[in-house]
Amino acid sequence: MGYYSSNTVQLLPGAPILPGSVTNQIVQVVVTDTGYTSPLIVNRLRLSTTGSNNPGTDIANAKLYYTRSSTTFSTARQYGSTITSPNGAMNFTDTASLDPAAGNNFWLTYDINPGAVIGDSVDAQCDTILIGATKYVPTTVAPAGSRPIDPYCLGTVTN
Repeated sequence: MGYYSSNTVQLLPGAPILPGSVTNQIVQVVVTDTGYTSPLIVNRLRLSTTGSNNPGTDIANAKLYYTRSSTTFSTARQYGSTITSPNGAMNFTDTASLDPAAGNNFWLTYDINPGAVIGDSVDAQCDTILIGATKYVPTTVAPAGSRPIDPYCLGTVTN
C-alpha cells in the first residue's frame, strides 16, 4: 500500500456552539491510501487551534476520533489522548491501520468551557500526518470557516 492523498475539511462552518457543550465536531481529516496489501499505519496527526479567537479560555478539551472508512461520526474509537486546555499545536499519537483504497476519517472535537467568551469562535487546522517515518501535509491544511460560540445556539452572535 502507499499514501495517495489527505485533506482537512471544515465541519459545520458557522454552526453555533453552546458554552459548556461537549464533543463539538470541528474538522475532519481524510487520509486515502492505495493498494490492498500491508496496510499503512498512521502514527501521529498534528493539528492546531489556529483560527480560534481565544482557545486557552474557550476550549476545555480536544479529542480526535477515528472511524476508518466510515463517513459517519462516532466516538467509539478515540485516537490518542485527550488534550486539556489546548492552545496552539496538538499532537495526537496512536496507531491506526488504514482501510485499503478508501478514505480514512479522523474527527477533531472540542469541549467548550462553560465560561467561554460569547462571540468568540473556534477552529482548527491539520498540518502534518505521520505515516511510518514519513510526514505528509494535507492538500488543504486550514479549511475556510469556523464555529461561533453562541449562548442561545441560534447563530445570533456574530464575529
